[in-house]
Amino acid sequence: MNYKFLIFARFAIFFAMPRQTRIDAPGAVHHVIVRGIERRKIFLDDQDRNNWIERLGTIIDETGTPCFSWVLMFNRVNLLLQTGRGLLSTVMRRLLTGYAVSFTRRYRPASCSKTAINRFNARRAPT
Repeated sequence: MNYKFLIFARFAIFFAMPRQTRIDAPGAVHHVIVRGIERRKIFLDDQDRNNWIERLGTIIDETGTPCFSWVLMFNRVNLLLQTGRGLLSTVMRRLLTGYAVSFTRRYRPASCSKTAINRFNARRAPT
């Protein structure tokens, strides 16, 4: 992230530069990374992983988004997606929101921490 600081009379004013927009052209291939906040686990058992895979399958079928590969690790996910009929941000919003809600419903009574899923990061993959 790009930051700028302005120092004025002993006070530092912090300005955050806005994020750069994603290039989401039709047919573009993206390497998508989803990480746990503070390196926390986002999959605690096989039921969580199966839930993620089922959601991913449903959403990519509904949106016509080809998924070339996926890797699930205990604290992150890597996906190789091609932009289909829907925007990448729409696909990921549906996937992450649905998973976060189910994760929170399953574990929230035993834990008072927030859901450990961070915003996704996507880079255009070389073709």
